[in-house]
Amino acid sequence: MYLFINQYSFIFLSTLILSIIGFFTWRFLDPKLSLVSIVVMLSLLGSFYFTARGSVNQVENISELKILLSSGKPVVVQIFSDY
Repeated sequence: MYLFINQYSFIFLSTLILSIIGFFTWRFLDPKLSLVSIVVMLSLLGSFYFTARGSVNQVENISELKILLSSGKPVVVQIFSDY
């Protein structure tokens, strides 16, 4: 269960934030302003998601792996086998 929550925590938190903002703006302000604020928050959260996620690099052979490992940057290596 912990891995499920950890994997989808951004989605849960975003849904919670959008719900709270939508409820309070709908309840205490104009409903049109509520829709505008939800769209603005959705675009902000979406842009944050796309800028914060990492890129996936596929390494096809050993020489590309050696170049990545000698670059001086942190590298996460995941080995997969069809065996």
